[in-house]
Amino acid sequence: MKLLCQRPLALWFGLLCYGTSGFMVSPVLFGAAITLQPAQSSAVSPPFSPPSAMARILSGRTAVALTPSGTVLATARDRTITLWDVQTGRLRHRLEGHQLPILALSISRDERFLASASHDKTIILWDLATGQRRHTLVGHTAWVEAIAFSPDHQILASGGGDRTIRLWATASGQLMRTLPPRLDPISALAFSPAHPLFFQEHRQQLLSGGWNTIQVWNLTSGALLQQLSGHTLGVRTLIVSPKGQTLVSAGGDQTIKVWNLNQRKLRQTLAGHRYGVTSLALSQDEQLLVSAGLDNTIRLWNLKTGQETATLPSQSSVVEAISLSNDGKLLASGCWDGKVTLWNLATRHEIRTFTLSNPPPDLY
Repeated sequence: MKLLCQRPLALWFGLLCYGTSGFMVSPVLFGAAITLQPAQSSAVSPPFSPPSAMARILSGRTAVALTPSGTVLATARDRTITLWDVQTGRLRHRLEGHQLPILALSISRDERFLASASHDKTIILWDLATGQRRHTLVGHTAWVEAIAFSPDHQILASGGGDRTIRLWATASGQLMRTLPPRLDPISALAFSPAHPLFFQEHRQQLLSGGWNTIQVWNLTSGALLQQLSGHTLGVRTLIVSPKGQTLVSAGGDQTIKVWNLNQRKLRQTLAGHRYGVTSLALSQDEQLLVSAGLDNTIRLWNLKTGQETATLPSQSSVVEAISLSNDGKLLASGCWDGKVTLWNLATRHEIRTFTLSNPPPDLY
């Protein structure tokens, strides 16, 4: 059985517990998809897709995305996206289009596109300036919760419950390629910058995360280059440094792992969160790493030394998403209870808060 939920139930906290009929409940995607597998088996088996009457959506996540310039904040809760002017705090646009709760937001580096992914199996590409819908991307056969724009903003990658990664042309909305399916749902995606001096297989890379491994893909050929092992539970978030030499990953095992992406080897493991890590953000100078987690905290790290430098004031609920401006001065955070906060990272104080409405549960 697959239980579709987005709330921090006991299952959310990376605990292994038992359901009916001797099945072990595994929080693969921190509430995005919980798959049941026989308790006596340690192997990860493909998820079972139940009839629609067996699935329940409690509500969507609180998703946030800042423009690189830090001038516009996008927030999402349930089916609604809201665009805010960061300086004034005023509403710019309210976007409606998804039929089921939204799971992720992403903004292209040139600030032209906003992408939203949903339980309704679709991705919508929006014009960020006008708030108009440009394309609805249809093709996934299950929820979509991982989306990422390529550095040149020409490609959008998406993944989710159908265990496939799809590459879309942002200009036309057309499907370009579907990568070979994985054994487990796709919970995180990140592009590495293209380097013309590298060999062909290293020039265009896409990183994906699932149950406990990270996949490195050749974006040109669609071939799987390598799998990175080290996490023990649910890779929830991935981020690649602007120079493309470092990969940072985190998930349900409470750790943050820093990888040498050129050598594809683990460099160090950062520990501090008491429960799973839900989101990461990295400054353009690659010095400041920010993490958020199920322990209601937002932590600041020196990426070079691996030392935790500060913890922002504790939140009243799980921090589900964070987003950082390019200059590393402004941070947005979204919590389970609908609270969205803008932070001044120089002073580590709140600048402004927004409270998003809490929608009623949905069934389908």
